[in-house]
Amino acid sequence: MIALAAGAAQFLHDQLCTTPGKELHRSWREGERGPRAFAIDYACLIHGLIDLYQASFEVKWLQWATALQTEMDALFLDPKHGGYYSVHTDMPNSVLRIKEDYDGAEPSPNSLAALNLVRLSALLAKDKWKKEAERIFALFGSTLQSSPSSVPVMAIAFDMHHRGKQQIVLAGDVGSDAFKALADYVQRRFLPTAVILCADGGVGQQWLATQNEVLAAMKSVNGQAAVYVCENFTCQAPVTTAEGLERVLGK
Repeated sequence: MIALAAGAAQFLHDQLCTTPGKELHRSWREGERGPRAFAIDYACLIHGLIDLYQASFEVKWLQWATALQTEMDALFLDPKHGGYYSVHTDMPNSVLRIKEDYDGAEPSPNSLAALNLVRLSALLAKDKWKKEAERIFALFGSTLQSSPSSVPVMAIAFDMHHRGKQQIVLAGDVGSDAFKALADYVQRRFLPTAVILCADGGVGQQWLATQNEVLAAMKSVNGQAAVYVCENFTCQAPVTTAEGLERVLGK
């Protein structure tokens, strides 16, 4: 399943963008790209790329997610009041630009963007994205208070932001049986306020360390795969067994 998801993501990267990975379009048919993407298209793809990184630990998907978030901010973000318009100014009929918040059959751009921003800030400790999420919560605060059932995805994002974000960092050789066992244990648990990172000792960790220097020091313990459980990047001592991880996560 991960291979299929990665193949789909690679197709979007190569074929649904004006240049690989940039200027997303919303459709493709017989070699031709359709119109430029809306805010919801960016938000959905970013959300999927974050999930794909946490499932595969291929850092290129997280790198693309951050690049798309930056592009989404440039195209759709209201820099004065916060929140995202559904269309950008270069689109036809963009005179009326609205900020959607209702989560119906699919989440609204602002709800999903808020969740993406919270998750990206948890993964990479980026204050700018944390602040943009907070501006969305402030903008739609009355709806969150009076009718949270109409914005369930935004409520999930607010809950994750308010309760504090947990980082679970798996360190070691991704291909080793010990690493796979620990990763499988973490990925099977319901951890609604957690994000998962990989410190592989290679180029992936090197890039992550440029985003958050705390990640540079995380490594295996005596050659064994290890897990660091952190709250807002304040980390406990690493554990190397599922039993030890259960004790830490169970606290």
